[in-house]
Amino acid sequence: MGRWGHDSDSDWNGFDPATLASPETLRKTRKARRERARIDDPTPVRRAETQTGRAFKPSGDAIKRAIKLVILEEPGISVRDILAELQKRVGMVDVSIVTLTNIRAEFRQTLKFLKERGHLKGVDI
Repeated sequence: MGRWGHDSDSDWNGFDPATLASPETLRKTRKARRERARIDDPTPVRRAETQTGRAFKPSGDAIKRAIKLVILEEPGISVRDILAELQKRVGMVDVSIVTLTNIRAEFRQTLKFLKERGHLKGVDI
């Protein structure tokens, strides 16, 4: 037994790792992948044909920025009013009430901190 409890120090047991990725093996593998792609995927659908309604889905950062802009315009706005305003501005938005509440609370806390330090003059919180 070897020092780690193996029969020998070689874990390969006669297997040559150089034969694992020979150029011939790689060529066959790539060719098989291409063939599978042709069989599994029919003619790809054009991008213009797949777009329905909206052309894009806004990212999480874009939605967060929109929420903060709504709060800046009206700091005392309720969560349901923020959600309605977002649907007007951005369109269909998948934001939970809990997430919206957390973003609103965090941003209002930041605004209060800045106001206490004298950095915000025109915002009433």
